[in-house]
Amino acid sequence: MNIRTLILDNQGRLLIGTDGEGLKEYNPATSRIEDSRTYAAPFDFSKAKIHSLLEDKDQNLWLGVFQKGLIMIPGTTNNFVYYGYKSVRHNTIGSSCVMAIFKDKSGVTWVGTDNDGLYAINDRGERLLHFRNEPGDPHSVPATITTIYEDSNNDLWIGSYFNGLAKVDKRNGWCQPFTRFSSVNNHANERISYITEDNHKNLWVGTYGLGVYRIDLLSGKVSHQESTRDENDDWQIDRLPNDWISCILTDRSGLIWIGTYNGLACYDTRKKRLSTLRTVTISCPDIRFIH
Repeated sequence: MNIRTLILDNQGRLLIGTDGEGLKEYNPATSRIEDSRTYAAPFDFSKAKIHSLLEDKDQNLWLGVFQKGLIMIPGTTNNFVYYGYKSVRHNTIGSSCVMAIFKDKSGVTWVGTDNDGLYAINDRGERLLHFRNEPGDPHSVPATITTIYEDSNNDLWIGSYFNGLAKVDKRNGWCQPFTRFSSVNNHANERISYITEDNHKNLWVGTYGLGVYRIDLLSGKVSHQESTRDENDDWQIDRLPNDWISCILTDRSGLIWIGTYNGLACYDTRKKRLSTLRTVTISCPDIRFIH
């Protein structure tokens, strides 16, 4: 080991900069030199040539790396940890774009990606499962997953832009496509944007371009709400303002709030009434009221 520099930090750690083997640390409990737990994503310390070390008054650690420049490791611990392809230690979810994240009741975080299927990771960021799309297998997970939700029956649902809605077996990734949408219209594979559940065991499913579906989890009955007017018409009561749904939220009183590409709608589960909402600008600048 070619040792280029040494420093004793504020915590009493003996840090060792090496020429080609990265940053090391002496462990007095074992009397061994070990890889340092200090790291800075996305830089890989394993083969770095660290020629200088400095700790400032705020306990920030500065490393001069041969032909790579200067790296500063903050002295204050940041509880946020990056997971992904730029991380040296936490690349547990591949390199694809993350489209959806959901934490289920057992504490498992499910990550839906663009073209790389579904991942499951634990609270330590360790990969538990990875389900990929298998071409030609209708029961494999979609390659691109846009939304994830676990209902009150502990069933995991996923939505896809190309393959509609499906229920997923958490153990093996086996998908059961939901095909009952065709009972209310002629569309078989909706482009799903959002999934949530209300207080009456109804699953609400938003789509890109086809409005909102409501699925009764007890009976399996499906109902559908879709805008049937020109986008340039005046606002109308009891119609969605737009069929492209971005998000759906159930509040504490049971109201269902539906965010669309062209405004907001609210469904009152007690009155069974859907109303659109609009913003009205009054004379006072920078003040807007929602009616």
